[in-house]
Amino acid sequence: MLLKRGEQQLEAKRPYEAIRSLGRTFSNLYKHESREDAVYALYLCACAYEQIGLLWAAHGTMLNAASLAINDYWKYGDITPLQAACYSRLKWIELQLGRIPHILSWHEVDRVVRIALGEQGYEKLRITERDQDFDAILGMLLLRTDIWDLKKLTKLPDLLEELGLPNASIALSYSLGHEEELMDENYKKAFGDENIKSIFLKMYDQPASEDLPKKPSLYDESKVYLKSNILGCEIAVDSENNSPCIELAESLLAVLESLLSTAISKHMVAREPVLSIIVKKSEFAKKPFEHGLQEDDGKPVVKIACSSFDPHSMSFEKQGEIKAKLLDIVATIIARIIMIPDPDKGLLELFYEENGLDRSISFTGSFVTIGNVLGYTPKTNLSDWLNTNTKDYPLKRIEPWNADILREREKSQQKVIQPSLAPSGEDAPLELLDPEKTKHIQMKTVSLIRESLWDKAEWHGTAFLTSMDSSRPPVLAPTFKDPDVAKQIFMQWLNELGNRDEDDRLRISIVRGINKKKPYHYRVVVGSNPNTSFSSPGIRFVAVVNRVHTLEPSSHENLERFLQSYNSFGHYFLAPAIANKDMTSIHPMLDYCISKREIHVKDAWEIGKNDLEGTAIHEDDDPIIPEGVTNPPIFELLQIKRKGKPRKRKRSR
Repeated sequence: MLLKRGEQQLEAKRPYEAIRSLGRTFSNLYKHESREDAVYALYLCACAYEQIGLLWAAHGTMLNAASLAINDYWKYGDITPLQAACYSRLKWIELQLGRIPHILSWHEVDRVVRIALGEQGYEKLRITERDQDFDAILGMLLLRTDIWDLKKLTKLPDLLEELGLPNASIALSYSLGHEEELMDENYKKAFGDENIKSIFLKMYDQPASEDLPKKPSLYDESKVYLKSNILGCEIAVDSENNSPCIELAESLLAVLESLLSTAISKHMVAREPVLSIIVKKSEFAKKPFEHGLQEDDGKPVVKIACSSFDPHSMSFEKQGEIKAKLLDIVATIIARIIMIPDPDKGLLELFYEENGLDRSISFTGSFVTIGNVLGYTPKTNLSDWLNTNTKDYPLKRIEPWNADILREREKSQQKVIQPSLAPSGEDAPLELLDPEKTKHIQMKTVSLIRESLWDKAEWHGTAFLTSMDSSRPPVLAPTFKDPDVAKQIFMQWLNELGNRDEDDRLRISIVRGINKKKPYHYRVVVGSNPNTSFSSPGIRFVAVVNRVHTLEPSSHENLERFLQSYNSFGHYFLAPAIANKDMTSIHPMLDYCISKREIHVKDAWEIGKNDLEGTAIHEDDDPIIPEGVTNPPIFELLQIKRKGKPRKRKRSR
């Protein structure tokens, strides 16, 4: 019943529901008598991950389905359509990941199995049609190969032809510059006098190419780079190109994607725009691997040292040890980069009600599963596919075949696409997000704030500096306890923004009127401006990380003097300062000044749930409301922050 429901949810484009319902079944189905149902459930779940763009979770889960399905072959010698379905789906997932050796490996085993099924009487026409589409899209990917990588693919065209991929072979031959050899009698019959370049441009611009990476990965160098986007954070993995480092990198991304796949519905977002993960082999590493979290100028970096072991053949005890170590790394990453509005409720639903830990840790790994299907020496490096006896097609071009077109398109691409804004901060902004219709890749975290540095620096006040003779622009100076870390924060901004923030990427806001009993209190918000910090097609929701500080002066004198000076000059300077606890001694560090034009000053009552300044409103605020204003925007925002509780109104006397 659950498997049927999962299939219906996928058909109705409800992949998150399918992941939640199917994930609960995995452990119960993982028995010999229900093995086929387990394969089917894993297959459907992998398809759901693929629908929402979580390709590493899709890859790992489908790999587990394929590994389980092939047991029929190892035990009984049976080749089944379910095996073929898994292999076929894996090569399509690899096509979207762009890894050429892996694409060829899965295509080869898929082709062999489906030929065997055809000999058993299964329909061949459907197989042929599916291969034609795959062949054409692989050709699109190869047309994206840069000029340096093309030098390494000169022996590949004939191999592609042997593997039943003629369109991919032709596309690669054209990219290499062998167009004269392609314009034979068959070409003239098919295309007449049409220019050959226009034909390949049409192929290059097909809608299917939108799901492909910018260029293929050849896996021919000492390092490889894997990427994922989870809840707005771009996770970049720098791994040594060897076993077991590659299997570990794949498994880690798959676990993270699987576990956090449905976290959107819990209003979780990434608090960091980028996470770097480095995987290296080390003879000194504790078995099987060890990890550490470090900060690089306030940016999180996870470093993993991997010992030498065979990832394709391990005991159940060894596999259990690896899963436990993976869980340790995942816990470290989630604690550092994910913001969870309601941790108790969110984690309970994710880990227990959805069986998220088991779904991710137990059924997405590349360890052992690759060896079960592709053998203990899988052909996952380019060198594994290059036959020295194969005909060589030397590179004839000095630049990519479409370099002129790309230059023209880059010049004409003037239109800036503005994403819908969903700034982060407790619950309010995420009310805009429909979790069941959002892919992780459509989210983006934008942040000029390095949280670890701000925590160390300890922002504890804000100073406003104006010249007595009004001869210089004013200075807004956040004051910190640690001068060295404060300098580090501003040095990083100077590197990213320059000494003039011309595009106003750094957003400074002042929110007044937050408490009617304390009318002079206000808050300063420092964060990123998503309108200028990020403009990219496909992004629907932007999370903005802010820092907020409450100031409690006894009058508006200093603030008003700063604003008057700012209005007079039209710009101001932002600089760090050091001050004692009671702010009686302030030492600005003007060598780190950044010139800014914009500052946003708002009264609290004006701020609604969609405003960037929403992070400056606290649930216990009692804002100043002007006379005559009966339903200010802040009421709705406060209701959301108070988690839907009705606003208590005082009875007037």
